[in-house]
Amino acid sequence: MTRSEPRLIDGRRDIYLRRVVSRPYFLSGCVLAIVGAVVAVTMGGDVLIAQSLLVAAFILLSAVICGVRGTLAALCILGIPPGVFGESSLLVALCGAAGLLVIICTYPAAKSPRLATSVAVAGVFSCCFIAMLLVGQAQVGALYVLIGICAMLVMQRTDFTRDACRGLSLVLGTLAFSYFTTVITGFPSGPARVVEVGERLVFVYAPVTLSSAGPPLIEGTRRFAPLVGEPGLTVFLLIPLLTAALTLLQRRAHRILAVISLSFVALATQSFGVYVAFLAGLALYVCLWLSKRGRQPLLAMLAGLGLLAVGLWFSMRLISEKGSLAPESVSDRGIFESTAATSASLGNINLIVAFQHSPTLAATLSIALVLTVLIAVRHPFGLMPLVMFLVTAVFSQPIQWQAGGWLLLVMAISISIGPAAEGCSELRSHRT
Repeated sequence: MTRSEPRLIDGRRDIYLRRVVSRPYFLSGCVLAIVGAVVAVTMGGDVLIAQSLLVAAFILLSAVICGVRGTLAALCILGIPPGVFGESSLLVALCGAAGLLVIICTYPAAKSPRLATSVAVAGVFSCCFIAMLLVGQAQVGALYVLIGICAMLVMQRTDFTRDACRGLSLVLGTLAFSYFTTVITGFPSGPARVVEVGERLVFVYAPVTLSSAGPPLIEGTRRFAPLVGEPGLTVFLLIPLLTAALTLLQRRAHRILAVISLSFVALATQSFGVYVAFLAGLALYVCLWLSKRGRQPLLAMLAGLGLLAVGLWFSMRLISEKGSLAPESVSDRGIFESTAATSASLGNINLIVAFQHSPTLAATLSIALVLTVLIAVRHPFGLMPLVMFLVTAVFSQPIQWQAGGWLLLVMAISISIGPAAEGCSELRSHRT
């Protein structure tokens, strides 16, 4: 296979699971670590020891399945905001960005992007840099410079994006599996361990379930926060993973299974913003998929309107539920006025509030979003991650602080417009 040919995530020519079979010492190490963790919990041993063994098993297994570079890339991305450790320490974020830049440079450039695309990517991160200067955070602006360089290199390296998404999916899948294991066995009355990371509190339950503060929407559970500052920030991880699942996976059964798994992750966050962004992305994908397969435009439009109606009904129910459980969370975002508003309503928690209090900052971020539209319109499916990001920016999260979120958006767009997506589309057309 030549370098120019697309390498699919689940194609027969690139199955990383075969390496597991050919390297039994890795498997034996993973099995021993998992068995040791189970024994430690069963015998009443220290939970921290069991969790450490499980983490060691995960690192060994991910190094085999995803490769060393894919695993390290995923960990570096999680070290940048919205990662909880990158949020609490600028040094950690800068180290994560620098490490990611080194990893990206180890991949050969497949094809130079168009000049207009490169200029648009540079403009996006230049706007983010200016936004940091407007809020008096020049040091965070330096982080955006590093991330911007990484983003421009990512547009030339589809192999990196594929490996990084594989690593992120394994990390998120492991934490999600632990979460649903804890849900089935039942959450204890108190957290097994509370870890203070900067201003955030991370609640750790056995086996390796991560949660955060805040009232849950589902009684008897906790809100899922996979190494991010708060559950709502999980949407930035879901954007590239959902795009990769719907664009790069070759078999329909694999795509359906991936979407169902990511839907469970979105549900576990119990976040209004995640629900709305995820539903908006899926609705747009269904409309684009119907149009691409030659269906009548009227059918695609009706399907889109139907999904939009269901999504709006579901969103209104969520807003009502959220308003009763945590009214300040809704009112702070400018969705409706309430006496329960906190000091966050005076900040820039989303673009709605930012336009009210810092119109210059909001306008700068809006220009960055417009530039991403210029990148995404090269392929219709590039609009799906953009819509998810836009919904998050307008209603849910302060995107000016999420340097890693902007990088993940560029990765998602590069997946949808890259050669791997085109190659996968060609294979599907041949099958049909």
